Amino acid sequence: MFPQVGPRVGKSPTDVWSYLFNGPASHTARANLLDNLQITLRDAAIGFVAGIGAALIVSALFVLFSTLEQTLLPIAVLLRSVPLVAMTPIIVLVFGRGLGAVAVMAGIVVFFPALVMIMAGLREAPRQAQELVEAYGGNRWSALYMVAIPSALPSVFAAARISVPGALIGA
Repeated sequence: MFPQVGPRVGKSPTDVWSYLFNGPASHTARANLLDNLQITLRDAAIGFVAGIGAALIVSALFVLFSTLEQTLLPIAVLLRSVPLVAMTPIIVLVFGRGLGAVAVMAGIVVFFPALVMIMAGLREAPRQAQELVEAYGGNRWSALYMVAIPSALPSVFAAARISVPGALIGA
C-alpha cells in the first residue's frame, strides 16, 4: 500500500540509535547534534523574545492609536501573506547570513500571531475599570498600564505558548 522508503533516504529508529550510541563515531555524532541543537535553541530564543516584545509594543500602540492601526495593520497583514521562503533572500541580503538573519526570521514567525492575540486581549479589558482610571485623573497610558495589560496577560501567555514552535521553525 505505502511505498517503502529506501535506507539512503529514511533511517529506522534502530539505525538512528546505533548511529548516535553504538557506532564507531557516535561520540562525534552526538557532539555535533548537541552543538547544532544549542545554536538552534539560541536563535529561536532570540527570535521569540524579539517577536513577542515587538508584538507587545505594537499591539499596545495599535490599541491606543486607532489611526496607527488602520494605517499599519493592512501592511502587516500583507507582509504576513508573503511566505517566509520568499522573504528569506531579502532578509539575508539586509541582515547577512549570521545570527541577525535567523533571529529576524524567527521573530517574524512569532510576531504576527502574537500581535493578533495580544491585541484581542488588550481590547477585552473591562471598560468600567478603564473609566475608573480616567475618573481618578489617569490618561490612556495609565489605563493601558493599570487595566488593559493585566487583563491581557492570559492572551500574552497563550500567544507565547503558540509562538514557541513557530520560533523553532523560523530558526
